[in-house]
Amino acid sequence: MDYKRIPVRFYIRDEDLYPTPKQMRQDYSFINLTPQAIEAGLKYVLNMARKELLNIIVLSKKYGEIRHNPVAIAPWIKDDIDNVMMESNF
Repeated sequence: MDYKRIPVRFYIRDEDLYPTPKQMRQDYSFINLTPQAIEAGLKYVLNMARKELLNIIVLSKKYGEIRHNPVAIAPWIKDDIDNVMMESNF
């Protein structure tokens, strides 16, 4: 099986997604499987049209490459640390 072609499936609570930057939430193209509905969610994925599933795979991979790239996220982390340091008068 080619694991590079499997879409991202995950569970994220709304309250955890809310503080995420707006653009990041808009780019998000994942299949959110809740613990209460995992069976129905997996059936949904397995019954999706191939074209729709491939589109989600491409978008999920692109999202992961951008949002989890250490070189890309390092400046965001640095900015967050700088902001915390400034707010706490360190």
